[in-house]
Amino acid sequence: AREITATTAANYLIDRAGVTVLTWIEELGPLLEQAVANWLSFDAVLAAEPMRRDLQNLPLASERCYQLLLRLENALADCCRWFLERGRYLAPKAATVEQCQNYLHCYLNQFVDVDDKEVARLEAEGLAPAQATRLAAYVGMEEFAVLLDLTLAGRQEFAVVAGSFRSVARFLGLSKLLSALGSVSVRSVWDSRLKQALRQRLWAAMATLTHHFLQLGEGDVGVVCTHPVCLQRFSRYQRLQRELERSPSNDLLPFATLAAELEGMVEALQLRQT
Repeated sequence: AREITATTAANYLIDRAGVTVLTWIEELGPLLEQAVANWLSFDAVLAAEPMRRDLQNLPLASERCYQLLLRLENALADCCRWFLERGRYLAPKAATVEQCQNYLHCYLNQFVDVDDKEVARLEAEGLAPAQATRLAAYVGMEEFAVLLDLTLAGRQEFAVVAGSFRSVARFLGLSKLLSALGSVSVRSVWDSRLKQALRQRLWAAMATLTHHFLQLGEGDVGVVCTHPVCLQRFSRYQRLQRELERSPSNDLLPFATLAAELEGMVEALQLRQT
């Protein structure tokens, strides 16, 4: 019965997200039941189904409609991929979905700067203001997935977690690092896999550092990063980061080196707490 349910749910997923969703599910290698459950949960959290219907009912050119639907499915994929990569399971239960929707509402209202021009364009194309604002914000939802994961795993309020994560990410230059990584061209499927893995490693390192920052209760992220147990790693990270900024690279190796230094800081902080 469970296999039949999972297969039926998978067919539901493919009907909406398309067969391309099977590609990243296959690459991650999770159980089908877990993958489908996470997808259904985030589909509900992001209110994706009503937005799909609204988009399909608009008098849009097929290319534009596909572009907007793809944005929605990519937002879903960002959330699902993070949870599956981390071995997390988000059950599609009403109480869980409602809790996560409240966190999403906080995130969109307090931590996302929406492109007003894109909102105006979407409204002109026929979307209601609330839908237009939300779809305009669904560009790169990895951060929300990370923040949701941290919040569900801890005891702090979502806004506190989000604020702390932003402080850590800003202090360590995550935005510039991800932007530079995004501009690196790939020459093979292995390059593409490594690039995606490095994105995940950078996000994961920032998330774990935020977790330690919250647990230690320090008022300044700089105090944590310059603690004697991880000062050497942090100094080397800063030096390598400045070097990369001065001489941008089209190679993935510098980013792997920076990710390793961040992971070294995480390991040092873990040892400090044992």
